[in-house]
Amino acid sequence: MLLRVVPDAPVDAWRAFFDGALPLPRPGPSAFALVHNDLAAEHVLVDGTGADVTGVIDWSDAAIGDRALDFGGILHWGGATFLNSVLAHYGGVVDDGLLDRARFFAAARGVLDVSFGLARDGHACVENGVRAIR
Repeated sequence: MLLRVVPDAPVDAWRAFFDGALPLPRPGPSAFALVHNDLAAEHVLVDGTGADVTGVIDWSDAAIGDRALDFGGILHWGGATFLNSVLAHYGGVVDDGLLDRARFFAAARGVLDVSFGLARDGHACVENGVRAIR
């Protein structure tokens, strides 16, 4: 599927990335948090300038889980610079493996975007998915 949209894709490297072990959150009371569980651009409201987040909508998938799920959504949507900015202002627990897990979740969402885009002729979804995987 990925070779259809990225003929020169480093498939072996991508496969190794997805097959790699993810560090689990550090055990204890702060290992998990309330997560949106579907944090993506379409669920984040911003002001008219696009500079300030004014709200987050659609909490229907909310759960107690690994906060890296939401940080993966932030990474997928806004890239590494945006994620680093968010983390600089985040007051919660950032364990040693959080960034690795966020990268994994962002890339996995990218694969889903590519699949969704190919099934529905959604060029933007395919482009966003490939960007997230890379």
